Amino acid sequence: MILALFLLIIVAVIVSIVFVLAVPGNSEDHKKCQHCGKRVKIETVVCRYCKKDLVDLPYR
Repeated sequence: MILALFLLIIVAVIVSIVFVLAVPGNSEDHKKCQHCGKRVKIETVVCRYCKKDLVDLPYR
């Protein structure tokens, strides 16, 4: 029982670390797509999620 709880805690920590590393954060090198709301790199001209043009999108 204690071993199962310990393993559950370890798995939860690993999953949360992977989630934090996989999702782009509020860093200065990302902007929000005005069409779908996903975060993309500032240099992006076409959103990789909704494939819409981002030329008119401000940098923040």
